[in-house]
Amino acid sequence: MCSIRILYCSEESSVLRCVSQRQCFSKSVELAELCGTPTVTLVPKADHVNYRAVNKRRLDLRGAVSIKIRVDGEKAHELISSAEGCHIQLKKIPVKYAAKKLTAQKSIQLMEETELPTTQPPVINIVSSRCTVRECEKKMISGKLLVKGNADAEVLYSCEDDSGSGALEAMSYGIPFSQIIDMDGLDDSCECTVNAEAVCCEITPSADKNGDNRVLKTELELRIICRAVKTASVMVVEDAYSTVHPCEVKTTAVMAEQMPVTMTENFRCSAKLAEGENVPQTVYGMWCTPKNINAHLSDDGQMLVISGMLTYTSAVRDMNGMISMPDKDETFEETVQLDHELSGGGNHRGNTCA
Repeated sequence: MCSIRILYCSEESSVLRCVSQRQCFSKSVELAELCGTPTVTLVPKADHVNYRAVNKRRLDLRGAVSIKIRVDGEKAHELISSAEGCHIQLKKIPVKYAAKKLTAQKSIQLMEETELPTTQPPVINIVSSRCTVRECEKKMISGKLLVKGNADAEVLYSCEDDSGSGALEAMSYGIPFSQIIDMDGLDDSCECTVNAEAVCCEITPSADKNGDNRVLKTELELRIICRAVKTASVMVVEDAYSTVHPCEVKTTAVMAEQMPVTMTENFRCSAKLAEGENVPQTVYGMWCTPKNINAHLSDDGQMLVISGMLTYTSAVRDMNGMISMPDKDETFEETVQLDHELSGGGNHRGNTCA
């Protein structure tokens, strides 16, 4: 489902108006090959959007949504852990792998009513709303996972200033949540990760006891995904030879799955959005949206190179008194230093002796 939000000003007023609509879509994708116990990750994003006014009360809109699909599956590989006879000598190394994997997912519905501060004017229309979830706290209790977190809601709404002209106001607030997730087989030997994401966030204005739209009703759906991995170690043959017989060793790269390492890095980026006569008179709000994010290892394997696009969006009033929301795309590239353990990855070599 995609959410379409159209902002406009009428001929009679400079107040910013908003019309929202939802559109459902579906798509089937053929996988290149079959895989066991697949885990599917979808990353959707809005592409181009074009529209035209059919008449004063109707718009014709065309656009596209692209989805990045990632499917992770399991493949069984045989590794040599021991060999006897023919005067064979073995060199072994320890290899860590995910001996047990657990996954649990839970969707929760949150509802919150937030009253505007007395210093802010009543709401005419919700122009923009966003909801993000911070890093969650987790605690294991009797084979269950207690998850606590906070969802941050940001709202930009249209209103009228003291002179009766159109204006915008920003509002932000937090919505706490806590849930108990059942994960059969979870114990203290498992490493756990928790990821919470906002699936749907609807923020609507509501009247207070005086009849003014000063209450924001938030309906939020969160999806909490918990993963747990129990890591084990096994001695695997890396090399072999015989003191009496000819011996040839052939190696093959094998991916040994382990618990993913989570990294958090902060970057500072800047962009020039306007200059000269285009500099706005008033800035009501500003936000930045990352997209087309790519990551790859440097040639020496010690650095992670992250690149992509940042879309800077601002809500402003120009020199002519009109409200607009221009945006600008800027590319970025940042590097992150990796430690030895992370840059080593999960590649191990399986051997076949002849």
